[in-house]
Amino acid sequence: MTLFQKTVVSLYRMLASIILVGVLAAALGYFATIIIYTINREWVAPIILTKSSARVMATGAEAFRARQAVSALEVSRDSLRLEISLQERQQAELRNLLGRFKQAQQVEQRASTDLAGRLGSLQGAHRSHNRQADQLNAASRAMQITIEKDLKAGLITKETAIRSMAQIISMDGAATDSRLNTVKLDEQVRELQDGIRTIEGGAQSTRALESVSRLSALEKELAETEILLLKNRADLQNKTVEFEKLQAIVKTVEATPYFRIAQGETESAPFAFVPYENERAAEVGEEVYSCWAKVIFCSRVGTVTWVGSDEERGFHPVFQRDIRGFLVQLELDEPNAAKDQVLYLGSAPIWL
Repeated sequence: MTLFQKTVVSLYRMLASIILVGVLAAALGYFATIIIYTINREWVAPIILTKSSARVMATGAEAFRARQAVSALEVSRDSLRLEISLQERQQAELRNLLGRFKQAQQVEQRASTDLAGRLGSLQGAHRSHNRQADQLNAASRAMQITIEKDLKAGLITKETAIRSMAQIISMDGAATDSRLNTVKLDEQVRELQDGIRTIEGGAQSTRALESVSRLSALEKELAETEILLLKNRADLQNKTVEFEKLQAIVKTVEATPYFRIAQGETESAPFAFVPYENERAAEVGEEVYSCWAKVIFCSRVGTVTWVGSDEERGFHPVFQRDIRGFLVQLELDEPNAAKDQVLYLGSAPIWL
């Protein structure tokens, strides 16, 4: 074998060795990467969210609508509270007025009953006086005839006859007045008794019916106020529950990373997907590391500033499968680190 041939064979052997070492190194690196991602619990997958993202825009719009609904409900709830306060005051005033009205009605009824009793006892005396007056009137008419006969016969003077006739006329007028007073007294007693019976449920006195009607109107107004008050209280309770639910929705929406971007000042911000198996590493203030070739030559590039709670779906960078987790927001000193396939929280992977 010539020297040239020997050289060619050596070069082939060296190239084969290099290829073999490369293949072995690649396989070793692949298996090392698999082992690292199987053991390591600090890796995260960075993502960049922007204001123009469809999900960010939809979240911002949803939060805006929810806030509008909360504001409208708050105004409606405050209005209901004011209305209920006024109705409660009206209810108290109507109850007070109704109580006073009933009390006054009872006082008047007792007074009317007492007065009717006393007037009733006077009715007997008046009728007795009237009978006596009728008897006197009958005697006066007989005397009047006698006076006229005596005057014609010249037994008495004209002046005496006139005085006697005046006395008779006066007695007759007194008897008439007494009968008239008896009629008035009877009417007063009747009115009092009719009023008492009307208040007790009858229908004999229009004046008493007016009083009963006013009482009924007050009771109706009070009932309507109480019904409206119950309705408004139920509406207030429903609106309060709805308000609390909407507030919870607003808080839920505002707790998402998409809302943070929608309301933020920057057009984009770096986040990272954290699988559930790595959630222990996700804490505010935790340092963020970036590595060359995913696992070596690592350096600190930022910190975690916010940790989310909503579940998100991600894709494993090595095993190529769907995984579940959540998002954290990052503050990066080197913005380009957000374009890496993976980052690490807390420290570099294993001993590298």
